[in-house]
Amino acid sequence: MVGLTETLLGFAVTLHMSRRGFATLAHASGGTLRDIQEQLRHASAATTANVYVQSVPESVRQTVEKVDRALRKRAKAAKEKV
Repeated sequence: MVGLTETLLGFAVTLHMSRRGFATLAHASGGTLRDIQEQLRHASAATTANVYVQSVPESVRQTVEKVDRALRKRAKAAKEKV
């Protein structure tokens, strides 16, 4: 059976991929390795840093910030309609 993410993306999204994505985005957003380590329940910050956190190029960071601003703007507009 093919899952929804596999249908949409062409590959299955694993729990490890989700955790790694969370760690990378949290770190890129200014989260400390210690905080991320605790949230992922790792025994060692080294595991968090070496396995889960990836570097984010500045161009990707700028794109993420633009998407974040756009989503916040839409959410605010939706909230004001209610």
